[in-house]
Amino acid sequence: MHASPTYATEAFQVGASGYLLKRSAASELSLAIKSVLQDQHYLTPSLTKDVLDLVLKPSTGERREAASGTLTARQREVLQLVAEGRGTKAIATILNVSVKTVEFHKSRIMQQLDIHTTANLTKYAITHGITGL
Repeated sequence: MHASPTYATEAFQVGASGYLLKRSAASELSLAIKSVLQDQHYLTPSLTKDVLDLVLKPSTGERREAASGTLTARQREVLQLVAEGRGTKAIATILNVSVKTVEFHKSRIMQQLDIHTTANLTKYAITHGITGL
């Protein structure tokens, strides 16, 4: 569905047998189904090179993108609320947790993604569609 090699990689890591894009032709869907039914994996050709590049030699940005896949559900919630411009107290109230807990999650997110400012964290969330806006 998403044209990001990270999404495709994550899909296979959690057990997917095939990965297509929404814009894939109907004939490609048929080919993918046949492959999967024959106990093979299928990856849309338009992503094959990017997925292999990500798996074989990830750059800093791609490592950061892959790290986003390891964020917990709570970390994603915190990241989304940060990207929406919410302050720490507001996030704590929305999630019904303490301010310290929000600060902990935000710190871990920044560490995992190797991002050092809230502005860059917000930019990252928007770029990767982790916002409710």
